[in-house]
Amino acid sequence: MALANSDDPDFYPYRLTRSLLTSSEKAFYGALVLAAGRRYTVFAKVRLADLCQDLDRWADTAAFNQVSSKHVDFVLCDATTFRPVLAVELDDRSHLRANRRSRDELVDRVFHTMGLGVYRQWVRRSYDPAAIARGIEDTLTP
Repeated sequence: MALANSDDPDFYPYRLTRSLLTSSEKAFYGALVLAAGRRYTVFAKVRLADLCQDLDRWADTAAFNQVSSKHVDFVLCDATTFRPVLAVELDDRSHLRANRRSRDELVDRVFHTMGLGVYRQWVRRSYDPAAIARGIEDTLTP
């Protein structure tokens, strides 16, 4: 429920989203959690800047601006240390557009620079957790 501040006409009437994840992301998330098992913890909608160590917003303004408004669909972290292990992107047809490909290339370069792998999964009607687990291991094992 949105709480409006009628005393302040400049205050935007923010409303709570129905879900952090789209229906496609929710369907994949369930399979991803099963694939991750107890070894990894799955986080959703992680901002790229939060994955970058020692990125000073003020000293490295250009670098910060490149990643501050971008997020990755999911991140697998070591279940004990919470160290990021793998980024996971759920791709749909929008990733075929030129501007989206450009964004994906930037994200891939950032992850490559940090030494973080990226597992990309095309949107499907259903997902096989065992196949996702194999894809994760294949991505983590060069």
